[in-house]
Amino acid sequence: MGGVLTGFAIVIALIAVGYVLGRAGTLGPNAEFVLTRFSFNAALPALLFTLVAPAHISDIVTPQFAAMATAALAGIGVYLVIGSWRRWGLVPTTIGALASGYANAGNLGIPVAVYVLGSAAPIVPVMLFQLLFLAPVTLGVLDALTGARAGLGAKLLAPLRNPVVIAALGALVCSVGGIVIPEAVMQPLQLLGQATVPVMLTAFGISLNEHARPLSEGPASPVLLAVGLKLIGGPVITWAVGSWLLHLAAEPLLQAVVCSALPTAQNIYIYSLRYPDPRAHRLGRDIVFVSTLASLPVILLVVLMVGQH
Repeated sequence: MGGVLTGFAIVIALIAVGYVLGRAGTLGPNAEFVLTRFSFNAALPALLFTLVAPAHISDIVTPQFAAMATAALAGIGVYLVIGSWRRWGLVPTTIGALASGYANAGNLGIPVAVYVLGSAAPIVPVMLFQLLFLAPVTLGVLDALTGARAGLGAKLLAPLRNPVVIAALGALVCSVGGIVIPEAVMQPLQLLGQATVPVMLTAFGISLNEHARPLSEGPASPVLLAVGLKLIGGPVITWAVGSWLLHLAAEPLLQAVVCSALPTAQNIYIYSLRYPDPRAHRLGRDIVFVSTLASLPVILLVVLMVGQH
């Protein structure tokens, strides 16, 4: 249990730093904007590239990954259907859908995996799936659909201007082609990528100062739907698929369900700021905040229930 508490303590501490800095105005009035743009356009692509380029894509295809991916895609699909039916808007619905299946696999998932599951290995396929598939595909499609003033050619090429998509494609080429990146190139990228988590969390903490309290503006139903799909629907579907269809042993099943119970990643809030829709900004921020607070008891419950079988 210490690993779960340690992981959450790290997240809360860094968010608190951002909150204090924002409260004091230390970084100026545009701090959140600058930090989020730095994360999205530099630090996050560098992190993605350094994680994926040296990896073997075949390592993703494991039974527990299949269970987790099924649950994530199911949550995204359900949110897209309900959001479209309720007419919540293209960008908010897409951001909410991505939040319903995109886990905090990095700054929270790795400590939880190491201290609760005994190894960071179970979280690596989740990170690769999200960074290589969920984020690039979703943001690429969203870039294409929101380019209202652009022609057809510009819409089709819009995803290729997205730094996350560019980094994912470059990393995929290096991984599949067995291209070895020189240390002189990898080391600066690794150093830059290490800034992703603290900068994202600091920006998130600043946003709590500059905006209304979570769930205090706009309808709560889009937020609660995403949080419910992420923290309840995800673990339940993962357990059902892993137990009934894939017949996973106790340890792989626990690994899969714990990973599915992780809260929504701060990346979602950063992604939402790429698009000029305040509803999407509020939605991304609120889902991250509420799911992070609610996930601790969920993960503890998962470990107690699934870990005993």
